[in-house]
Amino acid sequence: MAEDQSDAEYSLQYFGFTPEYFYQDFCQTIIEEMSSVIKTSLKEVSSLSTATPATKAKLHQHVLDVHNQWCERSQAVLLEAEPTIKKFFTIPKNVLLESDALFQKTYTEAEVESLQQEVTNLETEYAKKLKQISQLEMHIATAETYEPLVKQVDEAVSCLQPIVDTINEIKSLEKVSSVFMENRSQLLRGYKGLPIGVTILDLIGYVARVDGISMQPALNPDKTSTDYVFLNRWAVRSLNIKRGEIISLVSPKDPDQTIIKRVVGIQGDLVATIGYKVRVVRVPDGHCWVEGDHTGHSIDSNHFGPVSLGLITAKASCIVWPPSRWQHIKSSLPESRIPLNIISHVMASV
Repeated sequence: MAEDQSDAEYSLQYFGFTPEYFYQDFCQTIIEEMSSVIKTSLKEVSSLSTATPATKAKLHQHVLDVHNQWCERSQAVLLEAEPTIKKFFTIPKNVLLESDALFQKTYTEAEVESLQQEVTNLETEYAKKLKQISQLEMHIATAETYEPLVKQVDEAVSCLQPIVDTINEIKSLEKVSSVFMENRSQLLRGYKGLPIGVTILDLIGYVARVDGISMQPALNPDKTSTDYVFLNRWAVRSLNIKRGEIISLVSPKDPDQTIIKRVVGIQGDLVATIGYKVRVVRVPDGHCWVEGDHTGHSIDSNHFGPVSLGLITAKASCIVWPPSRWQHIKSSLPESRIPLNIISHVMASV
């Protein structure tokens, strides 16, 4: 702080303006604002359409008189407030502000060394944090490389699920088989007319080869291999079949032949036929409508009509061979083969 500075110059150093400059600018701003108001008032008086010229002249003069009176009064007030305004923005040069004390503070060599050590410690800590962040980024990058492997594992698990379902089904059939074997002697004694040739396979099920292309693509999807399926007799013991299930049944055309088809309609359903003698068939009670998935390459209900439930022998539960085809056979029905009564019911509910 220079000792030869005036109070005004010292005030300029801290405020950016002197008290005299602030006072003059303040007075000028007030006068200009009032002049703007007077000009607006004069314009409004001139625009009066209903007033006579004499009335307008009087109003003009009145506005000017008010302006002059206000200016005289304002000048008196500002002159009276000038010392107070200037004093408020004046800092005596003999006053040492806190900022000056901080600026003039000197540091000992020990304090400087302590500050340098603190800065060094902060830099070391910062370097450690940067290293930790770098290691975390490396871990994240490594984890991202495992994502394809995780996806492959998930896909493998989904492929194995049908096999697990098949194993569980076989286990449940084994339980039924054990119960049957435990009570086999009682069954044979209880039913003396039961043929000796009746085996566990007649009650539970058996594995059978699928011939032909009538069930493509669900079964025998290509010519390079033949599917073997487990035909579950136990599942149809009550003849409670469902739409979309693949079943085996005695051919209505040839009692010595067993065919495998998909259930399209059950008793009471309205089925749109494909090449049958009538366009729409209502499936009678105790019957079902069966078709091959490979339309045009299957001899089914579109040739021989509804099939009696008594001809059904088993339900195809799973593909057991070849190993690449291991899977549980799901019940499904193409949208184009859904019975008409089901479609109308869905449309009505919508």
